[in-house]
Amino acid sequence: AALLLALAVILAVVAVAWIVLWKLVLERNPLVRDFFDLDKYTNNTDKSKIDNKNKGLSKALLQGNTSSPSLLISSGDMRNQKSKRYKRSSVVLISLFIGVCCALTFYISTHSSLLADENAKYTINIRKIVDVIVEDKFKNESLAVVAVPVEVTQHPMAVKDPRAHALQVLNQHPYFSMIKDHDSVSVEELLVRMHSLEKCRDKPLFISMGKVGSPVYWQLVENFEYTMAKYDLAECSLLVCISDPSCMRRCIDSSFPCINYEDKSSRGKTSTFEQIAKLKLFEIPKAVGRGVPLFIVDLDVGFRQNPMKLVDNFMTGNNDIMVQKDLVFIMNRTKEGWRTWYTRPMPNLGLFMCKGNERVAHMFEVAWNKYTKHTQRLDQPGTDQAIVQSAMWRCTAHNNLTWDFLSDRHVVLMDKIFKFESTTIELGGEITDRLLSNETLDRDTIAVHGTCYELRSKVQALKAAGAFWNPFYYDPARRTLTMRLFYKNKNQLLGEVKALTWLAVATKRTLVVPNVLSDERFSTFLNKTDSGSVLWPGFRVVYTKNSSFPLTIVEPAYYWRIRRDYNISVPEPLILTTTATRAPQILSLLHQYTEHPRIVLNVVTATSSSSPVVAQKLEDKLKSWADGSNDW
Repeated sequence: AALLLALAVILAVVAVAWIVLWKLVLERNPLVRDFFDLDKYTNNTDKSKIDNKNKGLSKALLQGNTSSPSLLISSGDMRNQKSKRYKRSSVVLISLFIGVCCALTFYISTHSSLLADENAKYTINIRKIVDVIVEDKFKNESLAVVAVPVEVTQHPMAVKDPRAHALQVLNQHPYFSMIKDHDSVSVEELLVRMHSLEKCRDKPLFISMGKVGSPVYWQLVENFEYTMAKYDLAECSLLVCISDPSCMRRCIDSSFPCINYEDKSSRGKTSTFEQIAKLKLFEIPKAVGRGVPLFIVDLDVGFRQNPMKLVDNFMTGNNDIMVQKDLVFIMNRTKEGWRTWYTRPMPNLGLFMCKGNERVAHMFEVAWNKYTKHTQRLDQPGTDQAIVQSAMWRCTAHNNLTWDFLSDRHVVLMDKIFKFESTTIELGGEITDRLLSNETLDRDTIAVHGTCYELRSKVQALKAAGAFWNPFYYDPARRTLTMRLFYKNKNQLLGEVKALTWLAVATKRTLVVPNVLSDERFSTFLNKTDSGSVLWPGFRVVYTKNSSFPLTIVEPAYYWRIRRDYNISVPEPLILTTTATRAPQILSLLHQYTEHPRIVLNVVTATSSSSPVVAQKLEDKLKSWADGSNDW
């Protein structure tokens, strides 16, 4: 009722203001009058009246009577009163319509705050978890029990101050001294100059490219740059922005070595896929022909270890090219329905190393000539990859080109492991780490490729695999909120997720979305760990469609990564145990602990036969769980 009353008042005020503006200003304006035809008549009856008056005027003039000014009427001064009323009614209706539009605009602008009030009705359902019982005196109090910190092995590449190290390495990149104007040097010339540096002569140049269309994609750019900085390869790396001035501006602000590429030779507007194809098959290979070796990676490739472990054997070996092996799925929905066929192993150019010699340059020349004759390159974004594969096999037979696949032991496709081996790869933390570094499976993963993940999931997949690097993202001082989520049914989980999201927005905290717990009933389509826990990956629970929505989400193993890979201590989680069931009640409790950077919400039931000892054991277990939310 209050909302409707507010809208009615706003509508009335806008309508009155518009009518007053019309009467005092707009109606007198000749342009406005001409636009609304206010001075013209349209009714035949009124026209006959004007004609009769003109006849009377003519008769009076013939009789010599010109003293009556009432007879001096011209067709331009005589107005159709009935038509005028219609016109003014139209103006009033238009005014009301404009007023409604203004009121709706005001409502939309305030909708976010109204939505927060609306979401306050969602409740966090009470559930009994492992028969935990809390006495009445602990209902609204925090049980701040200090637990023994979880032992986490430090990553061998961890540095003392990762942020300072990253900024120092990036700011020393020779790119900034090589060129003054970003458009004055071609990609080919810049690559040749970079390869001439002493530090880059014995290794390939690491190249990636893309167009920043969303904040999610920019995270992939940051991952590439900070990965190169972490492993001291930044001086030999370059990011190519594809016709994207905004990408260049963000690169300059972040001290990232980037160059903007745009196919200016095209008569019309060239698609991003075509520009990437020309860059890969025509522009960059020019540098290959001048002796520049390259390591080309897609932005959805992440490195768990130093990529030079892949490079060393390649640079001293006999192969001209090393490329990732893929198993392509071909689906036909038009005739056969959902059917899947598997091809022979094929090269995936998302992770591609080549030496700088004439054989590789000729292979790219063959591929480019074939690509320019292809008639469907606009409709098939992967055409360039298929053509390079064909050119590699052709040049192997006719030009002595040698190439091989990178070992599955060191380079993995996440979607293939998910489909053929274990779905637990998406859970992150220790579970995924044990899967990707496993002596039993003879696997020591260096590079991870999220090629078949949808855009919003590519970043999350790399984070789950421990192949995402950004010292400014992994901030131990970040204010976070999380809670265990347990799946019983869709509505129950949806209500909890909405309530938890609302609480994170209301308290301006980052939301740590945990892996969702369930039971054996759902183990057929969820992820069952070695310890028997049934889980659903956290990054598939909730995401934001609108980048302006005031919510930041991090992965379940966020603090585990900080401990192990950045050698930074993290704050102890504060366990807030409560029996409150409504989000506004829990929000009041959270406001009492604004100084704590890390809060784990624990909603429990209370009975008369409670045990504080059991509650304390639960909190100790929650503190261990909060590092990765893998097992329970």
